[in-house]
Amino acid sequence: MEMPTLRQLEYLVAVAEQGTFGAAAESVHVSQPAMSSQIAELEQKLGVTLFERDRRGARVTPEGEAIVTAARRVLDEAAQLVQLASDRRGDIVGRLTLGVIPTMAPYLLPTEVRLRELKTADLVDALLAGTLDLGLLAAPVPELGRNVEVVELARDPFVLALPEGHPFAGTARLPQSALSGLPMLLLEEGHCLRTHAENACSQIGASTLGSIQATGLPSLSQMVAAGMGATLLPACAVEVETRPGSGVTTRRLRSPEPFRTVVLAWRVNSPRSEHFRTFAAALRPAVSTDTALSCVLCGSGTDLRRWRTVSEIETATDNTWLSKDELEAVRAHLPIVYVEAVPVRVDGLGNVTEIGLLLRQAADGTISRLIVSGRVLHGELVRDALLRHCEKDLGPLALPRIPVTPAPFTVVEYFPDPRISGYHDPRQHAVSLVYVVPVDGDCEPTQQALDLAWYTPDEVVSPQVIGQMTGGQDRLLRLALAHVGQLP
Repeated sequence: MEMPTLRQLEYLVAVAEQGTFGAAAESVHVSQPAMSSQIAELEQKLGVTLFERDRRGARVTPEGEAIVTAARRVLDEAAQLVQLASDRRGDIVGRLTLGVIPTMAPYLLPTEVRLRELKTADLVDALLAGTLDLGLLAAPVPELGRNVEVVELARDPFVLALPEGHPFAGTARLPQSALSGLPMLLLEEGHCLRTHAENACSQIGASTLGSIQATGLPSLSQMVAAGMGATLLPACAVEVETRPGSGVTTRRLRSPEPFRTVVLAWRVNSPRSEHFRTFAAALRPAVSTDTALSCVLCGSGTDLRRWRTVSEIETATDNTWLSKDELEAVRAHLPIVYVEAVPVRVDGLGNVTEIGLLLRQAADGTISRLIVSGRVLHGELVRDALLRHCEKDLGPLALPRIPVTPAPFTVVEYFPDPRISGYHDPRQHAVSLVYVVPVDGDCEPTQQALDLAWYTPDEVVSPQVIGQMTGGQDRLLRLALAHVGQLP
């Protein structure tokens, strides 16, 4: 008997999966006549009718089922043969198809990655069928069986989303007992997030509105903004779905905080399993499983080995800023624009109750108490620079409240000579726009800072604290307190 070719086996599996010769031909980028001819030749070689053909499509015959299963196995072995060669280079090579559930795809992935957004059940089916290499899902996933390897990446906490003006909107972090009887909106059936949210609602004692369902998180957020109820949003979606002007505000829940677990999954018999484990390790937050997942793709193209978590990277300024030598040259001739933010906690009436100060190395080389600070990049909006530096210094879950058109409460100039203005930066002449920024979420310093401490207005102007501030930032802090009416 003449042996079938790998191409013929690939066409066989394509028709079995697609259900029609036309769709199968399109999926492997050949013409339908060429596809039909190769399947007919394969049937002749094997002496078996593989498909029942009619106007509705092509159905695999009982005899063909076993052959399709064997064909998939042969194709997997052939792929493994190719992979063995690439393993010598230690690279993830070739096309990599990543499936992501809809409640993660818009929020976690950059546009450079080719992906398929699928509901959980469809994603698992595609993964098992071999049309996906990897799946990014939220556990638990009952549909995953022993044929799939699963690696936990991170916890994605749920936050309470409320319409602006809701009585709870002024509470920084809500006890779960406060949610008893609060009507909660959910996604429609078929989204795993619905099941996770139902479990979380049961945990925190909230009631669900079964008669009102949304098709996706954007619709869910709009319903909340319209005052139809509250909902639980995964933390990874907060920045997009509750941006300024959305009409939605969020609050964290006190411990034990409900969450979903983000996992990466692939077939256990995949020839690329070892590379996928390396990929998963690069995605996993470096410090704690309680850190919400927030990944960025560094560099260009789709080299997935270069994924790293936010806590492991420096702010990406390579394409919009100057080299170190160029920056030194510019500093010698031009003032540099900065934004600075005094992070504060406020009560239900908007009064400042706490001020946050970072402990890190100042421009003069000393270890000092400082406020959030950083340069504005070329072409960057001031508001975007504020958001970027607040996330850089306070962490991705700080949830800073920055209006669409922020206005600084003061503008100060730093000089290498401290006698000029009283604000001192030995490196440069800098013009700084200074803001008071309320933060609603959990703050953890993520870059360069040794510590983040919160002080009452009385504590922050005490000699013990003020004495740790250099470069004129003690004066700046007093101006901020006077601006909000809290200077003792």
